[in-house]
Amino acid sequence: MTLNFTIKYDSGSSDFNGLDQYYGSQSLFGISQALMISLNAFLNREIITQAPSAKGFRLVLGASKKGSWEQLIQLVVTDPNTQALIADLGKNALYDLLKYILAGGVGLPAALHYRKSRKRMRELERENDDLHEKLDDALKRAHSPVKHQGLNIQIMSGRTNLVTFDDMTLQFIETEFISDETEIIRCAVNRFNTRTGNG
Repeated sequence: MTLNFTIKYDSGSSDFNGLDQYYGSQSLFGISQALMISLNAFLNREIITQAPSAKGFRLVLGASKKGSWEQLIQLVVTDPNTQALIADLGKNALYDLLKYILAGGVGLPAALHYRKSRKRMRELERENDDLHEKLDDALKRAHSPVKHQGLNIQIMSGRTNLVTFDDMTLQFIETEFISDETEIIRCAVNRFNTRTGNG
């Protein structure tokens, strides 16, 4: 069983004049990481911190299309149990969950439209850490061409646009709110590396 995603790089605040190799590879890495962490959470009900820890499936880069900068990413299911989970959840509910989590991670409004996707999201929120928080670094990496080249990025499944990364979403993920209140944490340090600052 395979599910296909298309990543399209296009003109944004600047005209598309090719995708820089470094920013493009960082972006594909971030998008792949976000997809792996999200899909693993939805299918295995476990939020992982590293994409290679995903179980039962893998993402494979397909051939990019000639004449444009569209990259195909295929979700290849390698485990029969994961296939059964996808069949039970349904492709539409899985895409609904991906759209909800990716759009929410970059500040875009999104709602879950399927009963099964709402149920799965409630289960995840009750049992685990915040999935949006785990995707922050991946989404920042995915925005590299937006930040450095002024491009827009669309993540699609078939003809359905799951999310578009642009200047507005970049501004959202780069904005940090600092509290005026200070918090004192009392603790004991049993070791401290002065060179790296780790303890």
